[in-house]
Amino acid sequence: MQSFFKSLVVTLCLMTSTTMGQQPERDRAKGPLRVHPTNSRYFTDGTQNPDGSLRAVYLTGAHTWNNLVDIGPADPPQAFDFNAYLDFLVRHDHNFIRMWAWDSTTWDPKSSQQWTETKLVLKSKPQPWMRSGSEMALDGKPKFDLEEFDPEYFERLRARVKAAGERGIYVSVMLFEGWGLMHGNKSPAGWAWRSHPFHPSNNVNGVNADIDSEAVIGPVHRLGNEAANAFQAAYIRKVVDTVNEFDNVLYEVINEGGEQEWDWWVAKTIQDYERTKPKQHPVGITGHGAERVASMLASPATWVSPGRLDGYAEDPPAWNENKVSLLDTDHVWGIGGSDTWVWKSFLRGHNPLFMDPYDNHVLGKGRPDQWEGVRKALGVTYNLAKRIDLARMTPAPQLSSTKYCLAAPGQEYVVYQSETGEFSVDLTAGNYAYQWLVPTDGSIASAGSIQAAGGNQTFTAPFEGPAVLHLKVAGVLPGANAETAGKRVETLKIERGDLSVLFRDNSQSPKILSGADSLFHSSTADFDAFDPDDLASSAGLNFEHVISGHPSPFNSFTPRKGRYDLFKLDDGASAKLVRKAEDDPWALASTLTYTVSAPNAIDFEFECQAQNKELFGKDRYAVLFFANYMNDVADVPIHFQGITAPGQPEQWIRGDAPSGHADYNQGGTYRSVNAKDLPYDADHNFKLNLWSYDYPRFTKPFYYGRADHGMVLILMFDRMVSPEDEIRFSIFKFKVPRAPRPAWDFQYVIHQVEEDRSYGFRGRLIWKKFVSPEDCQGEFDRWHAALPANK
Repeated sequence: MQSFFKSLVVTLCLMTSTTMGQQPERDRAKGPLRVHPTNSRYFTDGTQNPDGSLRAVYLTGAHTWNNLVDIGPADPPQAFDFNAYLDFLVRHDHNFIRMWAWDSTTWDPKSSQQWTETKLVLKSKPQPWMRSGSEMALDGKPKFDLEEFDPEYFERLRARVKAAGERGIYVSVMLFEGWGLMHGNKSPAGWAWRSHPFHPSNNVNGVNADIDSEAVIGPVHRLGNEAANAFQAAYIRKVVDTVNEFDNVLYEVINEGGEQEWDWWVAKTIQDYERTKPKQHPVGITGHGAERVASMLASPATWVSPGRLDGYAEDPPAWNENKVSLLDTDHVWGIGGSDTWVWKSFLRGHNPLFMDPYDNHVLGKGRPDQWEGVRKALGVTYNLAKRIDLARMTPAPQLSSTKYCLAAPGQEYVVYQSETGEFSVDLTAGNYAYQWLVPTDGSIASAGSIQAAGGNQTFTAPFEGPAVLHLKVAGVLPGANAETAGKRVETLKIERGDLSVLFRDNSQSPKILSGADSLFHSSTADFDAFDPDDLASSAGLNFEHVISGHPSPFNSFTPRKGRYDLFKLDDGASAKLVRKAEDDPWALASTLTYTVSAPNAIDFEFECQAQNKELFGKDRYAVLFFANYMNDVADVPIHFQGITAPGQPEQWIRGDAPSGHADYNQGGTYRSVNAKDLPYDADHNFKLNLWSYDYPRFTKPFYYGRADHGMVLILMFDRMVSPEDEIRFSIFKFKVPRAPRPAWDFQYVIHQVEEDRSYGFRGRLIWKKFVSPEDCQGEFDRWHAALPANK
């Protein structure tokens, strides 16, 4: 087994899917959900992938006790702001809630003292039945009439399910609440039973559960009491009548309660009644009650929720069952969990949920934001689940030394590492695109690709602490069909961290160039990094020329001509320019991928493949020239580490492109310390980009330039020179006599072009406030140390 990418580390970008305070648009929830036919760990909403397969739907979110029934110390209790709660869910990228029933009219917090400092008894309202009796119940209010439903309850239920669906949120409608009677009722004894509508002193219908009215517990959730079961069945049908029309509905029999036979009866009652309705929805049974995993799996339920007693706490087992697992912190800790648990659950094939104290209004100690890490992790997994081919992925702990891996072997892998250090992944041989994610806050790493020979490959995350590695078989290789790259667009604006970047294709070239059309930093929101003066020369990271060593009409500006398509990639942070060989006079297929990486970087990767080496002449080299047309700068030269003559010490160099060379044309090129000069024909028609200064030469593959507004642009690369290729720096001062707007450019040189062979490089552009040359050096050192070892 080989050690591969022992130090596969890449620079991070802090990426959040939604700016706090903004409420993004969400698609309406589709459905009804049904178990995915080929991967029963997940539901599907019926949406098809391009290949006709069904998309898997991953459910995750934070629910709280009073999101349907108001709960609080006042009488009546404080109204719950459901719209604000939906905003909270959307802001955290959640798509699922349990909508809580609360059977009893009170909640004594002594039963929950480990989670609250509240001493006041909590009231709950409304309940499903009207309080219209002439006699008083035990709480001093009119008794319930179990034959008369309360419109307020069901109108609220319908409105909230509808509102959630419009925001893309699925709702599990809880029919009964069992924790109060089964677990909480013991301290103080009888509180949940004495305030329950089915207590004989609390209803006018004679429902007494066959027990003494002085008892401290009533076995309400069981079969055998025909009167009670009849009222329960009528209530079930009323709930179904209320919400059947909505696509975003699931049902939950009971929270942490019920006898097994009764649980199954409720599930079957829902299913039988829904068969008479237009839509059928999933039905679930939750753990930590009368049932364990084995009986829940044998039940008629569609989904189940395992608990701590079944071993699903700190290290949840992989899920390989025929029902969907909605794994809820509620059944593991009550209130508890961590971002680590979320990732472990996700990569073991579960759909993790969080019992959220929310604003601590009902339960909760400490600050409400202490659970923000869990909430964010749920959202990060949700966004990742949308990008991966989840329906084809299964938990594969055997493929990673971390034991947390979700994989479609040979196609896609997601691996979680809970601690700092090396880990290995058993990969099928192939070419993979990769990303690193920081699981605690949603940071995403630069896009890149690796060639895996197969077998155990060793990786090291580029940051301390937990890490997630996402590997996927590369989608677009040079020369491949451009339509496979993603969604085609003409322009694409990407905002991450401090940067706002506008990318363009070349559909308007040469009037408007392709590449990074504009680049803004939040600290100088009105200052574009790239020259705004002339649209035809206002671009950065623009593929400008392909140049050979002999005269050719194609030596200048050919990337501006022909088709260069721009695609928006699924990660939301990346754009890709794709040019097919037939659209290029050099028969050179190429892709240029840009990933905006917070707080202040654009990571880029170039790949190309030639189909006719004879086009490049007897010298067979190709100079691929990339341009950065700068806005006003504070200092025209570029600055790099280099030497001024052979044997001289390394120092900072001011590369101001002085005149003196026979082919000088207001600028020149700097090569690395071991690079050779390039030969070119005397009658060459585009010489200015081919010659280079003998000295100074650079000793590290990065440079920086001082821009106006205290900004700095830093460009860095993954290589200097090799027998195969090299990087060169260029600076041109065509505009400098009129305005401080130089071109800070670079070149990628292929020394011997071969057909059907892939060439390429990767780099990073940083746009930030200037601190010092040493800070620029540090940016490069951290990035370069994190690059894959074999590229």
